[in-house]
Amino acid sequence: MRPLIWTELAALGLISALLASVAVAQEASPSANAPPPPKASTSGNTWQGIPVAVDPPPAPPSEVLTGIQWLERPSAEDFARLYPAAARDQSVSGRAVLDCFIDSRGGVGCRVISETPEGYGFGDATLLLSRAFRAAPQTNDGRPTQGGRVRIPITWRIA
Repeated sequence: MRPLIWTELAALGLISALLASVAVAQEASPSANAPPPPKASTSGNTWQGIPVAVDPPPAPPSEVLTGIQWLERPSAEDFARLYPAAARDQSVSGRAVLDCFIDSRGGVGCRVISETPEGYGFGDATLLLSRAFRAAPQTNDGRPTQGGRVRIPITWRIA
């Protein structure tokens, strides 16, 4: 999945460069019948008379919560069922760390931030395992968990 993101970014860069070169070529050889291009506006969100949408700044990262009370956690059967086959066949243990947001139902939506050793599937297995977590509405000190973040380290060991 990660290589696809880089491919998409490269494609966007190529398209941007192509559009910029076309715009430069048009500015270098204006046709006699073409009206002059509109001037850049100094007020409002326009560029050469074209409205420009400006995205709002991203929301600040939510607080990383501690003292989470887990109402549900993965079972030993979940670990056994999801243990990466290549790692199991070679008796390899591993570790993955997830960065997760807690939703209104206490479930978590996660992304892998580290995985060792790479190439054995511990990150993907840990993402699947994360579906078994459900947090209480409040932390041990009474803070709401909804919308908060939590780091979940998972260690995988061959029995």
